[in-house]
Amino acid sequence: MNILMPWTIKIYHIKTCLVIAFYLLSSALICQNDQSNEAKKKARISLDYFNYNNYGPRLKTTVKSKEDRSYVGVRGVRVDFFIEDDQNSDYLGFAITDKSGAINYGLPDTFYKAIDTSNYYRFLAKIEDNKYVLDASKIIDITRSKIKLTTQEEDSIRSIQFLVERPGPEGQLIPAVDVEVGIYVKRLFGLMSIAESEYTDENGIVSFIFPNDIRSDTSGNVLIYAKVEDHEEFGTLIGTSTTDWGVSNPSSTIHLERELWSAGSNAPISLVLTISLLILIVWGFILFLIYEVFQIRRLGQL
Repeated sequence: MNILMPWTIKIYHIKTCLVIAFYLLSSALICQNDQSNEAKKKARISLDYFNYNNYGPRLKTTVKSKEDRSYVGVRGVRVDFFIEDDQNSDYLGFAITDKSGAINYGLPDTFYKAIDTSNYYRFLAKIEDNKYVLDASKIIDITRSKIKLTTQEEDSIRSIQFLVERPGPEGQLIPAVDVEVGIYVKRLFGLMSIAESEYTDENGIVSFIFPNDIRSDTSGNVLIYAKVEDHEEFGTLIGTSTTDWGVSNPSSTIHLERELWSAGSNAPISLVLTISLLILIVWGFILFLIYEVFQIRRLGQL
């Protein structure tokens, strides 16, 4: 008994040391992890659904973090996308945020396979294990919908009808009632509204009278946009149609007019005379200075 006692004490001391070392190591790892999380910023993630011409839906995501008193986009953040239902979750893919913290993600073939028999989609955007921001996620629920455009002209009155449809009780498409639709035309730097937004009637239709003074290209063509924006069920729907109802832009004759923005050969007469007079005055002053220098030099030689 006396022989075994020292070994028992040594084993006890070794176990105690191992327990203390394990505790210190765990504490250090937890502390390091906490410090790492403190260095990361809290992310604010948005998720929106866009359907353009009833084909090629896209997800638009923005990742932002707070700096000072405002939120700014975070570059280089990986966002994973999923489509879910009550039982399954299908992985769609991932994308990296650009310099403004935005992603414009076109849905892959996996999306179309997952919605073959469904009129309702649930999308999930998720950030995990990122070195810049903390984990975050965003979910949106979307109802399948369509928007159609038709144009007609009667007695010199041009009108546009938009039909918005949604799934019915049995899954078939039926008119979507009381949906706000805006009408726009394509301009050089974006879209220009040409009428106040209207709401669809009981037939899912809203009509607009097309103005007669909308500028177009030299062929008279104008691109019309119908837009359901940020709908709580449909997301954003966009439909387009090209018509020849625009007024031809006389841009080809602008250079023939004597205006400030015209070519040099057709500048306004008053501008040409003013600039010519200024040039003559400047050169006259330079020649006068040269003459005076020669006069001073000649007087110095007398």
